[in-house]
Amino acid sequence: MIVGEILWRLPVKPLARFRSVCKAWNSIISSDPKFAILQLKNSSTVRTCVDRQRVMLWHGLDCSSAFFLEKKNNIFSIQKIDTSPIKVNKASSSSSSYSIVASCDGLVCVLQQIKNEVALVSNSIMFWNPLTRETKRVSDPPTFPPLTNLFIYGLGYDSSTDDYKLVQINIGFENNETGLFQPNKVGVFSLRTNSWRQIQYFPTTKICSLQPGVFINGALHWTCFYKDSPDYHFKVVSFCLEKEKYTLLDITAIDFPLRNFFVGIQVLGDKLAVYYPSNENRSYHLLFNNLYDNSESWTEHTVTLPYGDLYFPVYLLDNGGEVLFQVRKGQFGVYRLRYGTFERLHIRLVRVLCWMDASEAVGGLNC
Repeated sequence: MIVGEILWRLPVKPLARFRSVCKAWNSIISSDPKFAILQLKNSSTVRTCVDRQRVMLWHGLDCSSAFFLEKKNNIFSIQKIDTSPIKVNKASSSSSSYSIVASCDGLVCVLQQIKNEVALVSNSIMFWNPLTRETKRVSDPPTFPPLTNLFIYGLGYDSSTDDYKLVQINIGFENNETGLFQPNKVGVFSLRTNSWRQIQYFPTTKICSLQPGVFINGALHWTCFYKDSPDYHFKVVSFCLEKEKYTLLDITAIDFPLRNFFVGIQVLGDKLAVYYPSNENRSYHLLFNNLYDNSESWTEHTVTLPYGDLYFPVYLLDNGGEVLFQVRKGQFGVYRLRYGTFERLHIRLVRVLCWMDASEAVGGLNC
């Protein structure tokens, strides 16, 4: 169809307006899965051609504090997002906090927690597309009793069913007296069917970080320590969204010091990366794996950073030549892998608690 061929080449913002032109255009833009995939691929290609990369940043305590950090033609800038998925009732006696718990293809999952003076009143999750300003509230999760008040999430795209799936992991615990494990319970939410299902337990209780799972190559990934003998070994847990099965990825070639319990995971470019600080806290070890070629080998980079701060890798820029870091104090910097140099950016935010790749997504929320 000629109209569809033209439309999927357009950016997201005009597409959001063009849905109101007629029913046929709205159906193409909002409901055709092939259109959404073509538009997303085209957006990625255009961003690469014009040397434009963008990351979304979020202040977890204030629902209105969301920003785009953008690099275009080697110049960094920051822009406040002028819309929020949450409408705040300032007259309410309850207090609310908000955080991004997962993201994929520009779709964001926002967790809202409402508390009164005594206890937590409710949790609710919604999908949000910051570019089209669409929101969709997630139905309540399964009613099985929570093990603890700790949850981690992950969001990814199942191409076999054209469905975005949100994975919720309720963190279990180890009984110190008996040594027995209470397994992590897992629920999967389907955006297409607007429903939850409880699936098999997460394969380990010792998850390294409360970071969201990262999505690449059809699967979500988390870091953990896995007890397959008297000792613990570092693993990456991979969850295939199509088969809904777990796989454990081993990194036997790397000797991880267990006292550095924080081991993060991120998708940097088209590679899966794990990272952890050295004992001196002045350098980071970055390990890259290209899952697309089914390689079991990891490439290591040791990144030496200025002393006195805590750094988190956020995003890979310039086709893998630069790593964008968030500094604990709310600042940002770029490490150039080729030259081994670190440059602080003249951009400052206060208490940035979450980040995401701000790919341009279209459709999906009208399922």
